[in-house]
Amino acid sequence: MKSVWIIPAIAWGSLAAVALAPSHAGARELSGDWEFSATVYGWLPDIAGETRFPAGASSIEVDIKTILDHLEMTVMGAFHFQRDRWGGFTDAVYLNVGDERTNTRNLSIGGQPLPGNVTATTDFNLKTLFWTLGANYTVVATPRTTFDVLAGVRLADMQQNLDWEFSGAFGPITPPPVTGSQQVDADVWDVIVGFKGEFGLGADQKWLVPYYFDMGTGDSDVTLQAVLGVGYAFGWGNLSVAWRYLDYDFGSGGSIEDLTVSGPAAGATFRW
Repeated sequence: MKSVWIIPAIAWGSLAAVALAPSHAGARELSGDWEFSATVYGWLPDIAGETRFPAGASSIEVDIKTILDHLEMTVMGAFHFQRDRWGGFTDAVYLNVGDERTNTRNLSIGGQPLPGNVTATTDFNLKTLFWTLGANYTVVATPRTTFDVLAGVRLADMQQNLDWEFSGAFGPITPPPVTGSQQVDADVWDVIVGFKGEFGLGADQKWLVPYYFDMGTGDSDVTLQAVLGVGYAFGWGNLSVAWRYLDYDFGSGGSIEDLTVSGPAAGATFRW
């Protein structure tokens, strides 16, 4: 069963999607000097995934689409440095989301929908940390475009908590405890490879199109991230809007099988 977790709130922090892309205005000429950049942004993502909470002989499967609807806390930060063709970056995104629902039917027991006369009160919380650490090598650096290849690692550290209370008769379905609380966790490391860069538009190339892509595997079956944006360069850095997509396939059989985070973002990149 696929669940959709929607967060209708803007998360302020640092946008890895843009920070991982080159932050220079227009051309990025190779230099023996150290160059640094950091980005702050607002992000409005949707979160989709599939999770099963063990409950006795059965499992409780949650339709988060109508349960989870707000952001409790977010802490995000990113940093990038470059010297000549070699560079490095680190990025951390922490999300804490949760909500409570009364008389909801957005659950299933052992893969079966709730009987018609059963409702539930649920309190769901998701805490997620995505941390990326990597290095990049500049293959192309011209007055109009840059292209880097990259390699690194990414951590997905997730904790999901569900408290429930059922009311009504389950009939032939073997019910879980009428009240209970469960927690499922995932601590996943993956090796990633990919590319990033930007190209300039217009005669003065102040309009920029940053892009980023990575794919990897390790503890997960596969993970990938993709970003495409547009920005405008100033003397101190640039302003950008972008769409960021982050996906995990953890494989079948586990409590957390997949997770997707995607949505628009807008931010400012500062360079020195």
